[in-house]
Amino acid sequence: MLLSEPTRGFPIKIRLMMRKRSQNENNKIILQNSIESLVYTFNVIDLC
Repeated sequence: MLLSEPTRGFPIKIRLMMRKRSQNENNKIILQNSIESLVYTFNVIDLC
């Protein structure tokens, strides 16, 4: 209990950093999905 007292704000910083990183990862995944759906759409148009 005494050990965790001085580093009280530290886990919050890590949590904020992790949240920021996961947001970037989500943006990358969204970008990847939109690119894949675009490629799929072009393939479908190509088939027609």
